[in-house]
Amino acid sequence: MFFFFFIVLTIYFNKRKAQNNYNMPVSAIVFISLLLAIIFSLLSPYSMIFLIWIFCSRFARKNNGQQGQNSENPYYNSFSQSKYSGYSTAPRRRFGRVSQDLNVSNPYDLPKREGGRKKIISKFNKKYSLNLTPQDIQTISSGTYMSLEWASEVYSMTVKYNSLYEWLGQGNSWLRVYLYVFNVQTISPVFNKQEEIVFQSFDTIFSEMCTDETLPTEVIIQNINNKFLTNFDEPTFMLAINYMESKGKRYRYGSPILTRVHSNIDDLTDKYRTMQ
Repeated sequence: MFFFFFIVLTIYFNKRKAQNNYNMPVSAIVFISLLLAIIFSLLSPYSMIFLIWIFCSRFARKNNGQQGQNSENPYYNSFSQSKYSGYSTAPRRRFGRVSQDLNVSNPYDLPKREGGRKKIISKFNKKYSLNLTPQDIQTISSGTYMSLEWASEVYSMTVKYNSLYEWLGQGNSWLRVYLYVFNVQTISPVFNKQEEIVFQSFDTIFSEMCTDETLPTEVIIQNINNKFLTNFDEPTFMLAINYMESKGKRYRYGSPILTRVHSNIDDLTDKYRTMQ
């Protein structure tokens, strides 16, 4: 009798597990089977037959009801037969990403929780003095869930660089220059909108300050930093200029200051002229 109940209960709970992830431990099944076997051993044979008939009839009625509900569902057949018809029930990508609730792997292996992503940005912000505010960090973190480009930028912050300029010269250098040289920034979670912001910021500065090609580049950079409170140096200035020129913009700016070094040849030349 014990083995009968054990087999029946095992089949029953395995079926429930497949339907709604209800998992009954084996030890509990053994205990219930043993308890039922003891109870049935104390009953008369007719009582045993009657209770077994009730148990089996309820079990069969429940299975028939479940199948009836499934047959009335217009989507049941299409989904239950999808593996035969070739229909894919896999989640589809939208806007370059899939919700993490759908168990799709993260292409850049970023932390799933937003707090972990904000921690990466905050640490990088502090290390390289990017002047990002808490709200800027929040916006960038939110953007990583909507844009692969923002996710790529945050992933780049997990890489170890030998120098700040190694980071600036890679990837979206226009964005990285903007994050570094501007003390006050406008950040958008939409990456295309962010590029428009950077383009307009660079164009506003260069259109006003890069108008005299007779001025040396060093002087132009100093004037820009003094007026707009930025942190341009020659590498970041040239990265920004090259980006704007790739977009069709042209500015007038001078060449570096040339200094003449007095050498031994100059001394000999002066001595020769004196002798003459």
